[in-house]
Order: sequence, then C-alpha cells, then structure tokens
Amino acid sequence: MHRPVQVVLRDLLSEEEQRKWAENAITAVYTGLHAAGQNSSLLPSHCCPRYFFQVQNCLHAIKKWRIDSDESIHLLHLMGTHLHDYVCNSRTESAIGPNAATIIETLEDYAMLLQDM
Repeated sequence: MHRPVQVVLRDLLSEEEQRKWAENAITAVYTGLHAAGQNSSLLPSHCCPRYFFQVQNCLHAIKKWRIDSDESIHLLHLMGTHLHDYVCNSRTESAIGPNAATIIETLEDYAMLLQDM
C-alpha cells in the first residue's frame, strides 16, 4: 500500500486502534524475523539490513505507544543480536557500507529502549 494511503488510513483510526495496529505489526515482524532466524540460510548476517525498515518502524511504535509486550522485547533482542553479528562480521566500516549510520542509530535506539525497560 502506498505511504500516503497508509497515513490517511492511520489518521482515521482512534488512538486506541492505532496502538492495537502497532502491537499487531510488532507481533507480525517479530514472528517473521524469528521464523527466518530459525533457518540460518533465510537470515544470514549479511542480509540483516533488509529488515531495518520494518524494525525501525516497530521501534518508533514501541517508543510512541510505550509498548512493553513480550513480542516487542523479543523483537528488540533478536534484531540487536542480528545487528551485532552483522557488524562483527563486517571487518571494516567500508564493508558495512552506507548502512553504517543506520546500524549505529538502530543500536543506540535499541540500547536506550532496553535501558528504559
């Protein structure tokens, strides 16, 4: 679905409905990431950036709605583990490429959320 359509539809929802959809999205992303992680060929560390967008959207929802469900905690832990492995497997910043700033920002957000929890 196009982003402008998403924004319009989201704005039509009450805050309670927005929070419920955010919780459902977090559960869906965690379930998919966890399932992919069970098979190492589906989630090799060099593919980690593929999940940044979805997890970052979940991070924003977790912060905005102060969601502290088991799924949100497990999602952050799982992505943090994958990010750690991804960075450790990339020997230099040039090997990480243009995603270096995004990785650092995501790890900082992850650390701050875990500290708050």
